[in-house]
Amino acid sequence: MDHDFYIRLIRRGAKRWNLWRNSQGSGDLDLSGIDLSKSNLEGFNFSGVNLSSANLSGTNLKGTSFRFAELVQTNFSSANLSEADLCSANLFKANFSKAKLYKADLCKANLREANLQDADGEEAFMIEAVLDSARLISANFSRAILTDASLECANLWQVNLNKADLSFSNLSYTNLAQANLSKVVLIEGNLKGAKLDSANFYCANCQRTTFEEASLKNANLVGGNFCEGNFLGATLTNVKLEMTRLSNARFSDAALAAALQKEEEPPTLVSVDQENQTAQWPLPATDFIGELRLTAERSQIKPIQIEPIQIEPIQIKPIQIEPMQIEPIHTQLTVKQSPTLEIVLPETLDWLALALAIQKINQAKPLQLKLSKIEALPEQKILVSLTADLSVKPDELKQALMQHYETQAESLKLKTSSHPAVNGSLAPEVRSQLSTLSPVERLENEDLENVERPQATPAYSALNRLLDLLTASLGQRDR
Repeated sequence: MDHDFYIRLIRRGAKRWNLWRNSQGSGDLDLSGIDLSKSNLEGFNFSGVNLSSANLSGTNLKGTSFRFAELVQTNFSSANLSEADLCSANLFKANFSKAKLYKADLCKANLREANLQDADGEEAFMIEAVLDSARLISANFSRAILTDASLECANLWQVNLNKADLSFSNLSYTNLAQANLSKVVLIEGNLKGAKLDSANFYCANCQRTTFEEASLKNANLVGGNFCEGNFLGATLTNVKLEMTRLSNARFSDAALAAALQKEEEPPTLVSVDQENQTAQWPLPATDFIGELRLTAERSQIKPIQIEPIQIEPIQIKPIQIEPMQIEPIHTQLTVKQSPTLEIVLPETLDWLALALAIQKINQAKPLQLKLSKIEALPEQKILVSLTADLSVKPDELKQALMQHYETQAESLKLKTSSHPAVNGSLAPEVRSQLSTLSPVERLENEDLENVERPQATPAYSALNRLLDLLTASLGQRDR
């Protein structure tokens, strides 16, 4: 059937075309070589149609179905294939340059040797898609799902695969130089012999991925997870490995020369085990547990020779310390002694008058005059020693005390002239009479002891009785 019929039918719109397709059953439809460029074919059903070598450049194919269609060498350049269904389509050597493939379904599609240069396939579904030897230079497939896909020998120079899922995919011998693989998921992927120079694997998850014989010169592996990875025979010159996880990764025969350094700078190996050809060098904050072996190129690295530093001895001059003359400090401890006043009185002194005289002096001046000692002297004399807290002249104090004593004695004589006893102290004539009596006769004269006595000052009553006993004992000793 002539292409003009199909073109007229297509121009009637997607609804008329889809109804006609359903009425035709599942028969083959050959539209190969048809020119539908810059047409609006949104929502058309081209499932199973042969559109090989057709010209669909600049065409709006949003949501169009090409499921199981034959699209060999079909031209989709600059076409809009957003959310289009290309599942299981044969797209061998198809041209998708600058085409928009946003969220397009390319699962199990055959894209061998297809041209996807500068194509925008963000969030495209390409599970088990075959892109062997395809051209994806500078294409954008960020967040695309390419699990179990095959990209062997594909050219992905400067491709953007940020956050894409390439788990279990075959990328052997691909060109991923300067590719953006940051935060990519590439678990158990195959990158054998791949060219990954200056590729960005920042925070990529590449667990158990094979990098055998791959070239990773100047690659950025910072923060990536490469645990149990296979780097056998890989070239890792000047690779950035800060915060990289490399637990149980294998590096047998890997070229690790000048890792983490610029090429013009000498390597900073810590030590080299010549027997096992194992290298150890500083890898800051890197989990680097695995077998590291040097290649012949690595083994030619010469260790850094550090010249010894000559340190001249420092001459320390002795310090002369002159002896210090310390003058003794004479401290005079002055003990203030209370003045003592000694008065010689007759044995027959009136003790109450003496006590009242002391009281009068203490009231007049705060001298704290106190009786300190009583001593018997020959010829019926008594030495009375008094102390004062303040410094006073003994002569003046003695004169004042005797004046008060005589005044108090005269006053007491007038008050006690009609009494034989005073303040519990017997008069001398009564005391002499009692001394000659026997104990029985003293009991008979008990009324004499109970003679009414004038009230004495309570503060001095005990002192007067004590002084009476002292006077009596002194008198018995003399006799």
